[in-house]
Amino acid sequence: MARPLLSEKVADKIKQMIIHGELPTGEQIPSEQELSQRLNVSVRTVREAVKALVSCNILEIQRGIGTFTCADPGLGDDPFGFEFMDTNALYPDLVEIRLILEPEIFVLAAHRGTQAEFEAAAAVLEQVRIANEKLGQGDNADELIERFWTYDMQFHQLIYQASHNAVANRMLPLITKTLYQLYRSELFRKWRKSKNFYSRHQMIFEAVLRKNDEEIRKLCRAHISSGTTEGGLL
Repeated sequence: MARPLLSEKVADKIKQMIIHGELPTGEQIPSEQELSQRLNVSVRTVREAVKALVSCNILEIQRGIGTFTCADPGLGDDPFGFEFMDTNALYPDLVEIRLILEPEIFVLAAHRGTQAEFEAAAAVLEQVRIANEKLGQGDNADELIERFWTYDMQFHQLIYQASHNAVANRMLPLITKTLYQLYRSELFRKWRKSKNFYSRHQMIFEAVLRKNDEEIRKLCRAHISSGTTEGGLL
């Protein structure tokens, strides 16, 4: 086995500094000169290490400002390689996984979420209602669908966060984000205009607030399934 390059060792040291909180996530890291002095290596070696960490979505360079640790270190746009999978097989499989995982994550959120987290989710859900209502009236359909999706994603993201499960917070948004491309199809545009779409979200949220585990599971599965059947996926 080849011995690791010095830049690889330095990259690992910087990564460990992030993991252990010496370099907080989302904040600017010291300059290359400072890091070279701290790690007792050349500036060139630090620069190579930084490039490697940028390619792994651990660091990000903001032009004209400096280098920062990523808010979600190591989490790329498509870490599972969904983009390279056969679409016909990908979407049914994503929905299948969502049916398995999401109801249980919502149950966790019901028992672990804080009042502040639920209030934030309620505020976003109100925006879902407004966008859904306007879609039903046929107002600025393309713009509203984009806005609708943004609020819909935010609502789900807030519930994932309320579960206080770090794995769910990283994994489930990737699944729902990938499904976005399908939801933009014409069939799903009609589904999004359905008044039932908002009401299903509202019913799920109310079940979460009541901490009714079985109702949460039942409503989540019904909602996910409604999208796949009404959208012509299954």
